[in-house]
Amino acid sequence: MGARQKLNSMTAGGIFLIASLIGLGFQSWLMFFVVVGLLTMAAVGNGDIRTKPRRR
Repeated sequence: MGARQKLNSMTAGGIFLIASLIGLGFQSWLMFFVVVGLLTMAAVGNGDIRTKPRRR
């Protein structure tokens, strides 16, 4: 597994951890999925989750 995949998996793990805590706090699956979606979109837009290798 390359460095990009490791960083992406760590970011995804953090997203699921935060979303699960918020979902448990609200006791709502809907809130869990909303938070997962929002955090994933933010991470992709911010560049924390990289879908393609960067050019050198």
